[in-house]
Amino acid sequence: MKSTRIAGIFLLFLLFPAWGMAQSRYVNDIIKITFRTGPGVAHKVVDELESGQRVELIRTEGGWSEVKLPSGKTGWVLSRFLTAQVPNKLELANLQEEKQQLTREVEELKGQNTTLTEENGRLSDALQSKADQLEKLNTSYQSLQAECADYLKMKNAFERTASERDQQAQRLETLEIELKDLERQRNIKWFLAGSGVLLLGILIGVRTRRNKRSSYL
Repeated sequence: MKSTRIAGIFLLFLLFPAWGMAQSRYVNDIIKITFRTGPGVAHKVVDELESGQRVELIRTEGGWSEVKLPSGKTGWVLSRFLTAQVPNKLELANLQEEKQQLTREVEELKGQNTTLTEENGRLSDALQSKADQLEKLNTSYQSLQAECADYLKMKNAFERTASERDQQAQRLETLEIELKDLERQRNIKWFLAGSGVLLLGILIGVRTRRNKRSSYL
């Protein structure tokens, strides 16, 4: 008796779902259709095709279509299950594949961006290092220019001093030559003067002797 009552209540639930309130249902896009050897249910089922299966249409006959699978196998299916539009399942799979491809590309771009960012950082550091080296070179060049200017000044002063020294040496040599000439002339004068005195003494002596002889006579 109790089981009969429970069965009656269950039957009420089946006949009047949600007590008069309609419940929404959706047809699943994932289906399977039979693949037969001929156009009709009397023909043998050799395979089942899932939603999204791509086939090549050969001909149609009485609501049935002869199709060819990518493997080359031919058979018959109900024409109403065939559509020229891409099924939602296949389109969703394509979209998912595109999404995965885009995701991979985005990850690759992120990796490339990270690599480029790191490379840009290295290049920035290298550029800064080169700029510092250039600044040091400029400083060294300016210092070298100043040293060169001082060196040129010293060189000019040295050359000027050397020139003056050479001039002084030439003047000294000239003076030495002139002094030697003066000494030679003075020696000649002294020699002539001495010779003159000697000659004068001889003359005086000769004359004196002559005078003495005259007085004796």
